[in-house]
Amino acid sequence: ILSGLVGSEMCIRDRLYGGLNIGIGLMCIVGIAKEAIGIFSIKFITFLAGSIASGRVLFSLLPSSPTFFNSFFVFEICAVAIGLCFLRVLSGSKSDY
Repeated sequence: ILSGLVGSEMCIRDRLYGGLNIGIGLMCIVGIAKEAIGIFSIKFITFLAGSIASGRVLFSLLPSSPTFFNSFFVFEICAVAIGLCFLRVLSGSKSDY
């Protein structure tokens, strides 16, 4: 019974992530044509990655939880840094964002 529950939870998680990935992908494709949507996409992805990384750090403060430093955390920090660099470069070209 427990293994079926874990499989069901994984299936729900994969559907959620799949939908999120499709939504972000479509938003980025539309952002190629519409600059405002592209800027919003970068802000959203940067905020999302930063929130996940912050959650990992906060969760690691619990005594029974694993450490936060792994390859996913490094990827999230890189995504935040790249997103902030993009936003800084793009905000230099137009100041109305």
